[in-house]
Amino acid sequence: MIAKMFDLVQKYEKIETFLGPYNELWDGEILNEFPRIYGSPIEKWAKLYQELSCSEKAERLSNYSPLNDSDHQELLSQINELIKLPQSDIVDSSRIYKVNEKKSHEIHQILNFYKNKKITNLYDFAGGVGHTSEQLSKNLNICCHCLDIDKNLIETGIQRTQEVHFHHYEIHPNMKLSLELPADILALHCCGDLSQNLVDYFPSSNAKSLLNLGCCYHKIDNHSFCHQARYLATRSHGMTSEEDIKEREQFKTYRYSFGLLLNKFYDLSPATTLKSSLPELYQGNFIEYAEEQLKRLELSPLKSCLIEDFFNSNDTLQQVKRLINLGHVRAPFGRLIEIQLVLKRAIELKEKGFEVQVFELFDRAISPRNIAIYAQS
Repeated sequence: MIAKMFDLVQKYEKIETFLGPYNELWDGEILNEFPRIYGSPIEKWAKLYQELSCSEKAERLSNYSPLNDSDHQELLSQINELIKLPQSDIVDSSRIYKVNEKKSHEIHQILNFYKNKKITNLYDFAGGVGHTSEQLSKNLNICCHCLDIDKNLIETGIQRTQEVHFHHYEIHPNMKLSLELPADILALHCCGDLSQNLVDYFPSSNAKSLLNLGCCYHKIDNHSFCHQARYLATRSHGMTSEEDIKEREQFKTYRYSFGLLLNKFYDLSPATTLKSSLPELYQGNFIEYAEEQLKRLELSPLKSCLIEDFFNSNDTLQQVKRLINLGHVRAPFGRLIEIQLVLKRAIELKEKGFEVQVFELFDRAISPRNIAIYAQS
């Protein structure tokens, strides 16, 4: 049961108004903006974050809890109010055989959502090997069609279950796919533009309903939010542990230090794109990490002593700590950006005459990309 609905346009406009004054913070990744100095409250909040332990940072980021500062308390109070969405009931769920905890939870939530709805043919777009389709078919006694672009996944699905009709199909703009009516569409975590393509397709599909949850917003093309803002939305709203903070800060200490090294010795942007390094390199000596990255970038090597002195210098240490903690200040804005991205799609459907709901379908601790659009004709 979903508690209540809200005015989609009003919510969108409130978030848009709130985000405006903080554009310089959320619109670009912190390292990309170096050496920008932010306004007084933002720099003050970064210093306050620097004083916290990793466990304290994890608690504040997980729960959208404010720092011990009246301005930050007001900021987080507004954010907490704006990120509130109606919530679907969370049902007790047993682990489905050969399905991980996250997917099991999502399937149980979708089953509970659909259980009292009259469905004959359900089309599960980007459904992979058909785990969701199979459970919906078995438990709701409906005809399920699983569509995916990956032929290998489709072939695996055909081999593992006879409960589902599998189709090799690519989700794309201007789709003309004919559905067996009456039909309903499910689009669970369709990546990047795929969700938008299905939102665009739904009005002409003659389907009765669309249930869509997006993900990978950083892969969307041509949107008003920049790539870095969309990436912030993509990784927002998950629960964060003390160990998570330690790992992230270790990674960023090396990444940011190397970025500053590139800037000082090679006159390159600190945000120069790097190839991923093995996780072990972030636990080892910074010199080894820096030497590998310089080699990958085909730059002339630096003496080990020069790299070590730069990394351990007080100026580098303080700059890196500041950049890391500015990232913590920036983090809570990600959920607001995600809600805006989803609301834009929902408003498009509402303007075309559909009845539209936006709500949280999953437990964020298990599946943080949990914002659903449900549109009905």
